[in-house]
Amino acid sequence: MLSKLLILLGVEDSEIAADPAEQAIQYQERLTALAAEGKSVLLWLDNASDPSQFGPLRPASAVHRVVVTTRETFASVPKPQVVDVGVMESDDAVELLVSAVEARIPDDARLIEDPQTALRLAELCDHLPLALQIVSALLADEPDRPISELVIELASEEDRLNSLDYGGELSVRAAFALSYRRLPDNLKRLFRLLSVVPGGDVGLVAAGWLIDASHTAVRPQLMALVRSHLIQQHVRNRWSMHDLLRLYSAELSAEHPEDAERALKVIVVKYLLGVGAAADWLTGVPNDTNRRYFPTAQHAAAWFEEEHPTASAIALSVAKRPEREYRELTLALAVGLGEILGSQRHWLKEFHDVAVVGASLVPAAENRHYAACVLNHYGSALRKMRQFDDALEAFRRAAEVAEEAGLEWVAGAARTNMGNVYLDQGRDVDEVVQFYWEDVRACQESDPPHRRGEAAALSNIGGALGDAGRYTEALSPLREAMSICRDLDDKPGIASAGKNLGAVLGRLARIEDNQAYLEEAIALLQEAAEIYKERGNYSGWAEVANNLGQAQCQLRRFSEGIPNLEAALRYFEESGQSDLAKNVREDVESYRMDASGGRPWSATTLEPDRYRFTNTSGGRLAQITLAPFGATQVMVENSPDPHIVPEPVANGGSFVAVVRGRGMRITATAMPSMVPVYLDFSPA
Repeated sequence: MLSKLLILLGVEDSEIAADPAEQAIQYQERLTALAAEGKSVLLWLDNASDPSQFGPLRPASAVHRVVVTTRETFASVPKPQVVDVGVMESDDAVELLVSAVEARIPDDARLIEDPQTALRLAELCDHLPLALQIVSALLADEPDRPISELVIELASEEDRLNSLDYGGELSVRAAFALSYRRLPDNLKRLFRLLSVVPGGDVGLVAAGWLIDASHTAVRPQLMALVRSHLIQQHVRNRWSMHDLLRLYSAELSAEHPEDAERALKVIVVKYLLGVGAAADWLTGVPNDTNRRYFPTAQHAAAWFEEEHPTASAIALSVAKRPEREYRELTLALAVGLGEILGSQRHWLKEFHDVAVVGASLVPAAENRHYAACVLNHYGSALRKMRQFDDALEAFRRAAEVAEEAGLEWVAGAARTNMGNVYLDQGRDVDEVVQFYWEDVRACQESDPPHRRGEAAALSNIGGALGDAGRYTEALSPLREAMSICRDLDDKPGIASAGKNLGAVLGRLARIEDNQAYLEEAIALLQEAAEIYKERGNYSGWAEVANNLGQAQCQLRRFSEGIPNLEAALRYFEESGQSDLAKNVREDVESYRMDASGGRPWSATTLEPDRYRFTNTSGGRLAQITLAPFGATQVMVENSPDPHIVPEPVANGGSFVAVVRGRGMRITATAMPSMVPVYLDFSPA
C-alpha cells in the first residue's frame, strides 16, 4: 500500500525502497517536503477496521489532512477528531436516490413524479447510502419498470437483502458481513440473538437473558456492538438495530436454530412472569413471589412502562407459532397484558390488538380460565371503541366458556361487563344493576369467595346509581366495596371504589349543603390519586383529578382545584376523550371566572346531555354565576313566579339555568362534571 501511495505522491518507482519500514520513512519525508513547498495532501482511507491500518499513514505535518471512514469506534482517536455520521433524514435520502438515478439516466422522472413511492423506497433502504445506490442502479437497469413494483419486492422481509444486491461491488449483505466477521465469537452470538426478540429494541436485562448472562456482564458486549455500529443505544439501557441489520441478524440466527429457539423460549417465559407480577402490583394484590420481581408498585410500573411494547410484540409474534406450548404461553401473556393495558385509556389500541390475538387462541385453548378472561378483555376493548354489538357477543362467549369450566364468578364478571354495555346503550339502570347483583352473588358463592370480584361489582353498582343521580342509594354499595378492598389491602380496588365514592359524596355535598361529605370526598379522592400515581396509572389519576378538582373548587380552594382540572383536561385531550375534555374545559373556564370574581353575572352555554337526569324541561343549559352586587331576576323551573336573587350574594355563588328565549329558569341540579365512573372488571 505504501508503495502505491509514494507513486501517487510523485516518487519514482525506481526510488521506492523494498523494505516496508524504509517505505514508511520515505512516505513521511515526502509529505514533509510537500509541506515545505506549501502543498497540502488530503488522504482518504475508506472502511478501516483497525487503527493499525491508518496509524502509520497519519502525516507529521499539520498542513496535511487524513479522513478515515469506519464502522468501528477507536479509543486511540481523540473524540474531538471523530465525526459521527447518523442515519440520513428522509428528505436527504430521497434526494440522494433521485440524484443517483438521474446520474445514470438524466431524463428519468419516475421518482419525481411519484414522491410518496420514492419516500417508501428510501424507508425500505433504511436511508442507508449503500442501499440507496443499489436501488438507483436497479432502477437504471429497467427504465420502464414502475417503481411501485420495486417497493413491493423490497417490502418482503424474506427477500429484501437478496434484492439489495448489485453484484459483488454493491451488496448490503456483503457490507454487513464484513463487520460481522470482525467480531469475536461471543459478540457474533449476541448480535445473532438480538433479532430473536420481537418489537424492535431490547432492554439490558432481556439482552442478558438471551445469552444467560447478568446485566453487568452483557452491557460491555452490547457497547462493543455499538462501537461496531451494528446496534445503537437509542435510549438509556435499551438497544436497537436498523431494519436491514435486523434482517441480517435474523438470517444468521436461522443458521443456529437450536440456540435461537432456546433464546426465544427464555424470552417468552421471562416476559410472561414479569407481566404477571406487574399485573398483580398494578391492578391487584401482590404476593411474595411478585415482591421478589418488583419490591414496590413504582418498580413494577416503571418496568411495564418500558417493556410493554416488547411484551405486546412478543404476544403478537409468538401467537403465530403452531406449537401448542407457545400458544398456551401466549394466551397467558395476553391475559396479563390485558389486565394492565385495559386500565389506561391511552393504551386502548395496544389493548385491543393484544385482546384480538388472545381471542383468536380461545377455540383450541386448554386453559379455559384464561380463555374466558381474554374474551372479557376483548369485549372490554370493543366496548371502549363503542362497538357495542361485538362487545356483547364477546362477553356472551366469555360467560359461556366460564360456565362450561365451572367458573361462575368469571361468568358473573362477564355479565357485569354486559351490563356496562347496556348502560352505554341507554338501558334502564335498574335492569342493569340486576346484572351487577348477580355478579356479587356469584362472587360470594364461589369456593373460595372471590372478594375482589365482589368489591368490583359493588363499585359498579354504586357508579351506575350515581351516574343516574341516585346518590343516596349509591352510598351503601360503594362503602361496602371500599370496606372489602381495605380488608384485602387491595390498593387499586381502593382507588377505584374511592373514585366513585368520592364523586357521589361530592354530589350529595352540594345537594344537602353538607361540608363533611365534601371533606370526606376530598380525602378519598386524594388517596385514590396517590394510589394511581404510584402505579403509573395516568388514566385513573386523570379521572380522580377531575373529581378532586371539582370538590376543591366547590370549597373555593381554587389554587388546588383548578390545576387538578387542568391536568385532567390535558390527559383527556391527549387520549382522545373529546367529549369529556370539552366538559372539563368549560368547568375550568367557569371556575377561573369564579376565582377572579370579576363579573356581575355571566352565562356559559353547556351541553344538554350533561344534565340529562335533572333537566326535565329539555331546554338549553347555562351556568349562572352571581357577583355580590345588583339583583338578578330568574324564572324558576315549573313555577310561574320569578325568583329574586337579592343583594348581597356570596361571590361566585352558582346556579344552573335552563335558557328560554330571554328568560331563565333555575333547575335543582348541582355543579357539573363529577361523574361517577363504572368500570369493566376482567378477573385474573
